[in-house]
Amino acid sequence: GAEVIEWIARYMETVEEQPVRSPLAPGDVRAALPAHPPQRPEPWAEVLADIDRAYFDGLIGLNLWAPLRLCQLAHPHLAAADSAAVVMIGSVDAVRPSAGGVVYGASKAGLAAATVALSKEWGRDGIRVTQVDPGIVDTPMASEVVPQLEAAGFGVNVVRRAGTGDEIAGLVHYLVSPLG
Repeated sequence: GAEVIEWIARYMETVEEQPVRSPLAPGDVRAALPAHPPQRPEPWAEVLADIDRAYFDGLIGLNLWAPLRLCQLAHPHLAAADSAAVVMIGSVDAVRPSAGGVVYGASKAGLAAATVALSKEWGRDGIRVTQVDPGIVDTPMASEVVPQLEAAGFGVNVVRRAGTGDEIAGLVHYLVSPLG
């Protein structure tokens, strides 16, 4: 336990110096991880070695830091508008994490908590802050998983199929409209 706390503390000491944009290219994280999952329980030191700092920083930067930084920069403009809304794109993994998705789920859970806090703080400025938490969406990121889930009956999504980008866009469009 102490190793994990120390690891997080070291990260938090430099969080403001971290870039918003990940320096990773597609496939970098996968290439850095072991080819096969462990066959026995591992000590935390080995688990943390597998969750390389670049992987952790990349996901936290993309899924948590970047949306919050963009909100911070947009706040004065949103507060000056007659009607303003922010819609965060979360994931069902924030509340129902997938096996093997510890950092992804944690980053999306952090975004969910930040969304609730921002909605409470910014409501007095007339800014609505909400979040959409889709399940599996048929995107290039999920292209390897969607066929496997289809073959298994798609138990992870309530509608028993992958969502589409157009469906998510339609919901976001509604939420930013005066009706939302």
